[in-house]
Amino acid sequence: MIKSSNKVVLKNEEGEILEIPAESFDIEKYINSTIKGYKYILEIDGNEINFSDSKKRTEFLKTINNCFVGDVTGSFNTYSIPTITLELETETLANFHEGLVAIKKNNKFGFVNRNGNLIIPFIYDIAYDFHEGLARVEKNGKWGFIDKTGKVIVPFEYDEAYDFQGGLAKVSKNDKGGYVNSLGEIVVPCKYDNVSDFHEGIGQVERNNKCGFVNKYGTEIVPCEYDMCCNFNEGLSTVKKNGRWGAIDETGKEVIQCQYDDLLSFHDGLAKAEENGKWGIINKKGEIVIPIIYDYISDFNEELARVKLDDKWGVINKNGEVVIPIGLGPIDLFHEGLARVYDKTKESTGFIDTDGNLVIPYIYDRTSGFKEGLARVEKNGKWGFINKSGEVVILFEYDNAYDFQDSLAIVAKNGKLGLVNKFGEVIAPCKYNALCNFNGDLAQVKLNDKWGFINKSGEVVIPFEYDNAYDFQEGFSQVLKDKKIYYIDKNNQKLDLKIIINEASDIFNIPNNSTIIDTKTCYALDFQEDKVLFNSCEEREEFINLLDETINIDPDYSDENAKEYQKAMK
Repeated sequence: MIKSSNKVVLKNEEGEILEIPAESFDIEKYINSTIKGYKYILEIDGNEINFSDSKKRTEFLKTINNCFVGDVTGSFNTYSIPTITLELETETLANFHEGLVAIKKNNKFGFVNRNGNLIIPFIYDIAYDFHEGLARVEKNGKWGFIDKTGKVIVPFEYDEAYDFQGGLAKVSKNDKGGYVNSLGEIVVPCKYDNVSDFHEGIGQVERNNKCGFVNKYGTEIVPCEYDMCCNFNEGLSTVKKNGRWGAIDETGKEVIQCQYDDLLSFHDGLAKAEENGKWGIINKKGEIVIPIIYDYISDFNEELARVKLDDKWGVINKNGEVVIPIGLGPIDLFHEGLARVYDKTKESTGFIDTDGNLVIPYIYDRTSGFKEGLARVEKNGKWGFINKSGEVVILFEYDNAYDFQDSLAIVAKNGKLGLVNKFGEVIAPCKYNALCNFNGDLAQVKLNDKWGFINKSGEVVIPFEYDNAYDFQEGFSQVLKDKKIYYIDKNNQKLDLKIIINEASDIFNIPNNSTIIDTKTCYALDFQEDKVLFNSCEEREEFINLLDETINIDPDYSDENAKEYQKAMK
């Protein structure tokens, strides 16, 4: 079997050597482990491969013709993983999430890391982002979950699955829903007609058009007896029974009797309640804090809420005190201490403070709320910006304007977009066909039907060469060019796909026409934890040929992972 030494060498845990002449080597005998205490070493020209058990050795022999060949550096003891670089192109849009991105190739999905390494092969029909360390993937019409090494954590047995949230994920089977945990354990069997995400450690479930709740241990803490349920918030859930709304606590106790026409969820200890078409606010004890007399009550913002009565508006605080009397036109939410208010008779807008004083008169056609100390306002068809004293800080010269974000605002003129700062200085001239808000330090912009990126100084840092471009996520943007989808970093360097043996040492079969880059002097075969190094590609081929000539084993796949990798890379 072995050309140079003409022997098979076995070594046991004590280091004792057993040498067997190649001509008398009985493959079946050693596959069946009839010599106890010895582990296998295959040797050629001083290169060895050591197997920890006979099963691994057998599988190695069966898959050897489909093993990965690539560049390695160092000696046998300081092994460096081989790498091949291919062009990374995907067939679908996805962003990096938790360090990995789902890539579609030849109608199959796999996962690539931020170095371009293929971590999980293209073997799934559908794949979604990782959440809490797990990703939901579909295979042969069934859903399961894998971890970041590709290990199946939740088996492929579900008709539907949803992302993990708070350690649990919704799953369904045969039109019934349940929950699994991140260990793959069934927490709640698929027995409910519908299940919802967990909130505050409690999940809403439905059966026979009635709703109830289960906890994270799978216990049904509230039986399915309510007509409608809202998710728990601040320890209470508002529920509907017999056409009336009330609230229950985490034990299922009805702490507020089902007596209202409507009752919204609690926020900051308060909930809006409706009775006979009028609205008020109650606390967690069921006490009426704000009388149920208003036609409308907004959410609280900056400790104040807008109220409407007989088509007139006012403002109340959380104690129910009227801080701005009913009598004004429509009032917006307070932002940075001021709220815009509309005068129907003048058909114009101004601003009031929290005492109801009109601090900026009714002179503007349209306005926005204040953000970063400035508000965008329109007058005579042109937009500018004012400060809280009503002073114009950016002149009315723009056809449109958008709120400030990180001290920059997008403005429009003659159908083109640009950027200004808070002093009205032009950071980027109005020449772009499209300009997105900054996500971090870069924003995508479109010029003459091509997309690129600018920084906050208005400088073009990624040229206009892409047919489409998306926000940077975890250091990469997905771009479209020549009908191909790629990933680029902030230096406009394309992320190449590097096919390697992953941490589990699973095999990737690389197409023969792939280019091996940066070739050194060593080549390797790898199977699970067992490796063999060669000084040349020819030496490696000689080794394989010797195995083929000496050992008559049909090289079909007994290792399913190797099968999948080989199929995925064809």
